[in-house]
Amino acid sequence: MEKAFRGIEKMKKYEILYDWPIAEIKRLVDSDIAENYADNLIEPNLSLFVTLTEKMRTLGEELLVVKAARNHFTKWTELYSCVLEFSHNFANFPEPSVEKLKLSLIFADKLSTSFPQLDEEEIDENTFELRELAQRIPLKWFSRENSQSIVNSVVIFACDDHQEVRSEITSSIISPSLMFHLMAALNTGHLPASQAILVKRANPSIENSAVSAFARLAVIATGKPVHSARKYERVPSVLNFDRIKPGESYQQWNDVLNVLSEYNSRDEILLKFLTIYHAIENFMFKRPIVELERQKVGMMFSIRDFRRLYDGVEIGDSDALKKLFKSVFDMEVQPGITFKRHLVRQWQGLSPRTDIDSALRLIGLEFDYIQFNDNQALANFSKLVYSVRNAIVHNKETEFHLTFDALDKNQGLCKLIENFLLPSLEEISFYLIGQPNDQFWYRSKEIQLYN
Repeated sequence: MEKAFRGIEKMKKYEILYDWPIAEIKRLVDSDIAENYADNLIEPNLSLFVTLTEKMRTLGEELLVVKAARNHFTKWTELYSCVLEFSHNFANFPEPSVEKLKLSLIFADKLSTSFPQLDEEEIDENTFELRELAQRIPLKWFSRENSQSIVNSVVIFACDDHQEVRSEITSSIISPSLMFHLMAALNTGHLPASQAILVKRANPSIENSAVSAFARLAVIATGKPVHSARKYERVPSVLNFDRIKPGESYQQWNDVLNVLSEYNSRDEILLKFLTIYHAIENFMFKRPIVELERQKVGMMFSIRDFRRLYDGVEIGDSDALKKLFKSVFDMEVQPGITFKRHLVRQWQGLSPRTDIDSALRLIGLEFDYIQFNDNQALANFSKLVYSVRNAIVHNKETEFHLTFDALDKNQGLCKLIENFLLPSLEEISFYLIGQPNDQFWYRSKEIQLYN
């Protein structure tokens, strides 16, 4: 265990539990600061100030009594309510440490529920320190005690949402020993502004990036996420819902329907993209099978047909994707308007252009916003879809990996996926399965194979 680097400073358990709240209450009710502050108040605020400080003074005196007797205080909730009301009504009280006091009272209340012995055992207040967590984690409270060495334990809590901390800590399992260390670090240290982490004190001090990575790993290992998922919860974009009619052989699309159902059940943007890409893959490799089936006009497939079919599907995803979109782009979404023209118009609605160009460069594409036009739309749309898919799936040190972190840092990527790619792939998917067409629907209800 690392020793203190400011000299070994140890405190008794009852000192950790009571000394700082007693001192802070005295500052709020019986100091020159409190007296000067009250002198500048007018009614009804003055009367409220007097009422609250009298309540806190009485409770502070009771704290002194139970500390002397080495007993547990039973009115932490009442004291917390007084301090909470004080902070709401007198937020401009000078040299504020009221926020720290509120957290200290929450922790003291949690500690007292286990009724630990308030004996002469000493706690080294410099074993841990409170640090600002540079990369915030979407949790109000988290604790994990290392069973081999308490010094390798971690506690994370929000400093700006005490009510949520108070709510979540109620059901949290944390040992009295770790709780005493947490209170010691809080009472003797500086309260961070946003989110705090209790981490061992070291010499030299652990780097902020290492503290952040340690915190994220500890949280992930318990099955919790360390990010706030970017949600995409829009209803799928369908160009013409009325094209869907009873009596068509929609059963040949059962697999795609299952995939689209999964797509609808998910709301994280990257997972949705991969899910609808699975539907696109179905279209990619069904197209040459449909082409062969229609050429055979219901006749059985021969071995030669199978060889030709194999040659047609044994191509790379990039080429298959481009062939798929070439077929789609020539289709009319409405009289006189092809899919290509429709998607170019959709693209032109994206803004600002600088954000889109930045996103394209990030995923390694060489074309820019202007080059997505009637002449180059097919090639560039194919590259875009395939590149985003690869950026999500691949995770090589030398390649860009598209994760939630990249989305948080680049709004252009979010716009590109949410406002263009997902709606476009939705429109293509529902268009292709919504009504029979010669390129993607089997003519027959079943395919007759070579016998």
